[in-house]
Amino acid sequence: MPSPIDPASPDGFSPEPLNGLQRYKVLMGSIVPRPIALVSSLGEDGTVNAAPFSNYMALSTSAMLVGFSVGSEGREARHDKDTLRNIRANSEFVINTVSDAMAHQVQTCGKDFPPDVSEIDAAGFSTLPSAVIKTPRIAESKIHFECRLHSIVPFGDSNLVVGQVVWVHAAEGLLNDFKVDLAAYAPLGRLGGRVYCRIGELIKA
Repeated sequence: MPSPIDPASPDGFSPEPLNGLQRYKVLMGSIVPRPIALVSSLGEDGTVNAAPFSNYMALSTSAMLVGFSVGSEGREARHDKDTLRNIRANSEFVINTVSDAMAHQVQTCGKDFPPDVSEIDAAGFSTLPSAVIKTPRIAESKIHFECRLHSIVPFGDSNLVVGQVVWVHAAEGLLNDFKVDLAAYAPLGRLGGRVYCRIGELIKA
């Protein structure tokens, strides 16, 4: 019988004995490419926090619910990230979508900054006011979803943050009868670590 933790085994392996980092590498390296949500939120002192999350999904199109997964700081730590703490306090946030031209700035936003330091300033982004909520949106993004908190659901050491979309912004010319022009959108995909991807050849089946 193969070792339960031999990644080279043709018969696979059990995730049971793996540590948190090993499980992270397997899942995040396999479920690719992932769309990136650059989430802006407001701190208690008014600092605008911006953090990228690649576990991001549409949960309901009819109700316009979107969600992203927030793990604890540093994967092995047990304290909340600024984003989660801010959303718990304010019950609102903006999901700023990410185009391929934003790759290096998004990577900067993923660094560990103190709560009173704005990742937006560090990355060289600029902000725009939102239409319905207080939290600003990131000007360089092509699509923004202003969200009010719907729920936070814990899963293991992560939390699924679910937002109700209350306003949508899209760059001029990006939507045609509400259909997104993918070439103009140029979304950035997350692979693993510091590796990202662009949309290449489109395949119609």
